[in-house]
Amino acid sequence: MKNILRQNISTANNFSASRPLTTHWREASCKEVDCPHYLLGWETKVDVSTPLGKQQYEYILHMSGRKGNGKKDGDIITFKFSPEQKCFRSHKLPIEREPILSIQNGYDRRITKTGEWHDEMNEAIHKRQQDVGR
Repeated sequence: MKNILRQNISTANNFSASRPLTTHWREASCKEVDCPHYLLGWETKVDVSTPLGKQQYEYILHMSGRKGNGKKDGDIITFKFSPEQKCFRSHKLPIEREPILSIQNGYDRRITKTGEWHDEMNEAIHKRQQDVGR
């Protein structure tokens, strides 16, 4: 049986690549993302027997700016929205920007450049493979 070297988590390098929503994504329209609700239309059901449902009903009718036909069935109102209207969801698209690459060793975290990040990660993988092979 091979003797596997176990590294303490505080001495192991952790590599991460991230694209935070605040810096690497932008708001996008329904049309830009080919939103199925925008392309095909959609239905929204609202239960007006609840406080939230009453707020949703008022918002759709008076503040949303969307045009939909409402059909009532008891306390449930189903709004049918035609295509080519902005839906109620938020859409995002990535910005052409490199990811943030970081290396964390214990409590020390540092941001690196692409080449350095790849080199250090490859070295760490190679070292682990050697350690496992002992």
